[in-house]
Amino acid sequence: MPAPAAAITALRESHVSRSGYRLLSPSGDPQPLGVASTIVFGPAEDRRIALSDASGFKGLPLEALVLLYENRQLNWADYMKVCVAKSAEFNREFPNIAHRDYQPVKDYLEGTTKGLEGLESTVASGGNPECDEIFSLVAKVKAGTKRKALDAIEAYELPTMDRSSILCVKGSKGLVSLRRSALMAFRKVAGPDGKGAPEHTRSGSASASASRAPSRVPTASMSRTPSGSASAAAKDPKRIPIIVVPSAPQATITLINAKDFLVENRWVPVEEKRKAGESVKPQSVMIERDAKNTPPGLPRQYLVVDSVSRLAAADWSRVVAVFVTGQAWQLKGWKWKEPVEIFHHVKGFCLKLRGDPLPPAIAQWNVKILEIHPNQRHLDMHTSYEFWRQIDSVLRK
Repeated sequence: MPAPAAAITALRESHVSRSGYRLLSPSGDPQPLGVASTIVFGPAEDRRIALSDASGFKGLPLEALVLLYENRQLNWADYMKVCVAKSAEFNREFPNIAHRDYQPVKDYLEGTTKGLEGLESTVASGGNPECDEIFSLVAKVKAGTKRKALDAIEAYELPTMDRSSILCVKGSKGLVSLRRSALMAFRKVAGPDGKGAPEHTRSGSASASASRAPSRVPTASMSRTPSGSASAAAKDPKRIPIIVVPSAPQATITLINAKDFLVENRWVPVEEKRKAGESVKPQSVMIERDAKNTPPGLPRQYLVVDSVSRLAAADWSRVVAVFVTGQAWQLKGWKWKEPVEIFHHVKGFCLKLRGDPLPPAIAQWNVKILEIHPNQRHLDMHTSYEFWRQIDSVLRK
């Protein structure tokens, strides 16, 4: 049986020799990654390693390298989507390979390269002690030189996206959408005849047409189409979409902590906000999404309320989402009487702590379950992004 530190070598040899491997459960049954606990190599199955053992690469467990190996045909962004999906499926975080290590690890496992920066000293590199020492010294020199260069670069680096926000990118992976947006912007400036009009003429005609246009009550189609842009919504409060949250003080999301979760992508318990002196609940909260995370053509501003009693008849077309706790009284006073009708017109969500039981009524309602971890706040971003992904999908319809 190979030492745990040599696990990455065993995985590499199984690919090079085409002997393969099998993933087994504790009882010895074949199982997929996430359920399996052991990996066995070779037809004789005489090499058996626990997936939780160290792989021999930067302290990562063998399970992380097996997940990369099984998805090696993907690019790094799609591989990260698989990691997030696995974490959600099995309610635990799957260790992942960093972007700069992704291609080198793939090349090493496939036998394309003979060495890999970051291998632990107990991993066999060639079987010759003298060669091993030389390889080790060369790797240390290269690592030191590269690290200094990377530190110098990262000192001036201004990251615009992170590994979570990049997963929420929709549409074309190329420059098609960018060219389309630029073309629309230039057409708007150039005008219908292709000649740019003077600024005072454009602004004057726009204000004149606005004063002549009769006022209209916004409809559901007006508030839920991409034509209702962020700037238009900001100029006309009657077009700002509405999100309804529970008024119960023990709810996971209220007016007190709604902005933290929806804008800052971090869930803060209501009790913690009260201890910090934020105990006065406002009547409503106006939030604004980050421009770089808002799809083109969709509104950035949203009005968050916890009561529908002050909504006018024309306001119901702007209600796009509601967070529910499973209590029927929360839906009293709505335009639609039955939950079936409500969740047909408005996207429903239930924000709950992972491990807490699901309210019985929620299981009967057409609502999206969003789970947050009780302690690991770095996972809140995934949940917040999933909420906005659902809202963007609703507004595009």
